[in-house]
Amino acid sequence: LTKEENDKFIEDDLNNSSNLKIMTNWYKKVTSQDTIHLANNLVIK
Repeated sequence: LTKEENDKFIEDDLNNSSNLKIMTNWYKKVTSQDTIHLANNLVIK
């Protein structure tokens, strides 16, 4: 690999890991909201 190619791989890797982090945070947020929503429904009933 040339230095340019190697840099591109590293950059792509960083982009992928930050996308994964964003997805994970989004998933946690969504699931915690769903859990709260379910808990509220159970309390009401």
